[in-house]
Amino acid sequence: MAGKGRRMSVESLEKKIKKQQETVDKAKAKFDDAKKELNRLIQMRDNTQTQELLNAIAKSKLPVADVISMVNEKVASDKK
Repeated sequence: MAGKGRRMSVESLEKKIKKQQETVDKAKAKFDDAKKELNRLIQMRDNTQTQELLNAIAKSKLPVADVISMVNEKVASDKK
């Protein structure tokens, strides 16, 4: 507005600032809610994967130590 040759009163600016602050606060609350939902979904995925891994190990009839050894060997070979 100042670029058009008009000056805004301090009172008018305070109202605009307050309105913009409310807009920012609402956007932040929406972001925070979205972030919480994202984290909840990631946790659910991780829990599901963990359970699937445990079920696969139980069905394999392999000793847990052998499964750990196989995984560690795979990780080591992938790093090379």
